[in-house]
Amino acid sequence: MHYIELPSSSNISNMMLGNQCYYIMQEVEEYFINYIVNESLGIIANAHVVFADKEPLKAESEPCKELAKLFSVAVDFPKTGVPAQIPHELHVRVSDLSHLCFQACNREALQGNKEAHTSHKVLHEGRGKAVL
Repeated sequence: MHYIELPSSSNISNMMLGNQCYYIMQEVEEYFINYIVNESLGIIANAHVVFADKEPLKAESEPCKELAKLFSVAVDFPKTGVPAQIPHELHVRVSDLSHLCFQACNREALQGNKEAHTSHKVLHEGRGKAVL
């Protein structure tokens, strides 16, 4: 760790330390805001599941391959600062995700709030019922 040697005058040392703390906090705020705005792992992961479920080639389809590349970029975002830019055609609507709501939605169905539907697609095997 690198420590800064402060001058002997208390007024000057307080001023320097105050400025340094201000700039450090400003950098932390900028990093945090940048992270919140550009973090897209969940969006990419959900889009991948939707496309793998809809496409005939499943996870081998071109949209899934492109999303896998974007996911790799998004994983490295906190380290590199390079955000993953998701093309418009790879965005999914909330309605596309509704039939992929597995266990959490199934609990609601079991409580009588919604009707349960058993999915017969490969991606849903072993996950029980999904709610539509």
